[in-house]
Order: sequence, then structure tokens, then C-alpha cells
Amino acid sequence: MTEGVAERARRFMELADEALADASAARKRDSRRASLNRAYYAAFYAASALITVLGLYSSKHQGILSFFDRELVLAGHMDRRHGRALHRLFELRSDADYEIFGAFSTEQADWAIEAAGALIGDAREALGRLLAE
Repeated sequence: MTEGVAERARRFMELADEALADASAARKRDSRRASLNRAYYAAFYAASALITVLGLYSSKHQGILSFFDRELVLAGHMDRRHGRALHRLFELRSDADYEIFGAFSTEQADWAIEAAGALIGDAREALGRLLAE
């Protein structure tokens, strides 16, 4: 693996941490739509970090989700709950961004932040293992 790939993966993890902090800050302001958006992107960036290390790339969100399922969850690098969570976070983010009359609960925002944080934590561990290989 080239140093460029490792550096790109590290940058994705920095973006994941930043987006998660943004999600928490938005939640404190009771901006649930922003919380859902930023929680999804936190998980998305962590997934992208892992996918990058595997030498894969997609310019589409569905491509990242598919790679995550196939190359990380099914391969045993990440727990199935994270695959389900990533898909649910994507759905919530899409609804929050595009459903102008949608109502989002504090429970949904809290779950999204918690799920994204758990995914990031486990992704960080998996990233360490994958980088060591």
C-alpha cells in the first residue's frame, strides 16, 4: 500500500471526526436536520476511509454503501449492525435534506449521532488492522 492511500484514509477519518462534532453541535442547537446530515457524512467518511485502504473507489453514495456491505461487512471487517446503520443514516439524511415537510425527532437525531460514533470507532480499529496488513 502506498503512503498516499494511508494518508487519504487518515484524512477521511479526520473528516469523519469533524462531521460527528458538527452533528453533536447541531443537536445541541436542536437542529435535527443538520444533525442527521452531519451524522450520515461522519459515517460515510469513515466508510470511505476503509474502502480507500482496500483500493476501491466510487463517486456515488450507493457505490460506497455497496462496497461497505460487500467488502467490509460480508468480509468480516465490520459488524453487520454498522452496515444496517449506514443504510439507515443514508435514508435519514436524504429525507432530512429533501423532504421539506418532514419532521425529525430528537430520538432520530440522537440515534444517528450514536450510530455514526460507533461506526467511526469500529472503523478506526478496522483501519488499523487493514493498514498493518
